[in-house]
Amino acid sequence: MSGIIIKGQNKLNGEVNISGMKNSAVAIILSCIAIPGVFTIRNVPQIDDVKTAKEILLCFGATIYDMDEETIRIDSTNVKNATISKSLMQKMRASYYVAGASLTRFGEFSIHLPGGCNIGKRPIDQHLKAFKAMGAEVCDGNIISAKSNDLDECCFTFDFKTVGGTINAILASLRLKKTILKNVAQEPYIGDLIDFLNCCGANITGFGTDELVIKGIENINNCSYTIMPDYIEAGTYIAATAIAGGNVKINNVVPSHLEKIVESFSKIGIEVLKDSNSLRVISNGEYRGTNIETAPYPGFPTDMQPIMAALLSAADGESTIKEKVFENRFGFIGSLNKMGADITQDGDKLYITGVEKLSGASIEAVDLRAGAALIVAALGANGITTITNEGHIMRGYPLIVNKLKQIGANIDYIN
Repeated sequence: MSGIIIKGQNKLNGEVNISGMKNSAVAIILSCIAIPGVFTIRNVPQIDDVKTAKEILLCFGATIYDMDEETIRIDSTNVKNATISKSLMQKMRASYYVAGASLTRFGEFSIHLPGGCNIGKRPIDQHLKAFKAMGAEVCDGNIISAKSNDLDECCFTFDFKTVGGTINAILASLRLKKTILKNVAQEPYIGDLIDFLNCCGANITGFGTDELVIKGIENINNCSYTIMPDYIEAGTYIAATAIAGGNVKINNVVPSHLEKIVESFSKIGIEVLKDSNSLRVISNGEYRGTNIETAPYPGFPTDMQPIMAALLSAADGESTIKEKVFENRFGFIGSLNKMGADITQDGDKLYITGVEKLSGASIEAVDLRAGAALIVAALGANGITTITNEGHIMRGYPLIVNKLKQIGANIDYIN
């Protein structure tokens, strides 16, 4: 049996370095399908989703050089259109970015439906509506295909804020002279992708507002780019320190990306000190309950919801969490309750009564963030916890076992 084994109740002390943002990395790597050139990308996280993105890019005929552990060089000069296998597409949700990128580069695409974590309905109807507004003829089924017609300009308004839809529409719009996208998502990693594309020669303005204006790439620049730090990874290490107790400095962060997260930790009594590019977390392992509601950025991120649920399971008092982004993001409840948590679900809301201590148990990760939540819970629990199906966690947390070991956690892999 493979997995992760954790003996809880070890205080965490020292420093941990945050890696590049998972969601930025996969979008930027796959965006190279859209634009011919040579691109050096730094601060690339060592995670399975990046491996999948690179594998997809290779299927299109790109050349990828691993310059060091966190730097890659991509040559997309001679890529050719390809239909990626169903098994590869379903390794991660972000694989659908090949659609928008291919529409720009080849004027068409054909893709299998993507995979990813089973956290609720995740339709791509907004992506397809945007493609149609850009003049593409779309055939929607188990295999989705599209061919573009000649259009110079487009104005499209999303029915609701969608991260994937916004990114895919940005990638598809690079073929048009001018595109206006309204009611767009504003997550920081969308801004990271935009900065990369602008570095490559695009002209995209308006990020941070509800409206983007995109002027397609005319002259390609071979560029070198550094991916932003992963604020969800940073939030996870704040939670780990909070539940285990200790004093940890978290390096390589953008504090402004963490404002809502830090605010929530402050409400429960966890001290988080900000510096220009780092945070210091100080905890004695005691904190109080609170109420949290997820929302698109700049609200409290849905990706942090399972992690906060784990933390609040051992808080003093009662807490509620309302999940307003994904309706099925509660797959961790059974495992946490097996560890002694007191969590009940009513629709999109969790009611959590904090217990004095969680207890070690044999549990299973059902998705990426649920897996991270179980690690956090195990760090604060009495006894030994084993977590199986750890591959979900490896999709998004670079070297998590090694990083936690470095700050004092009793954690290791089971081979």
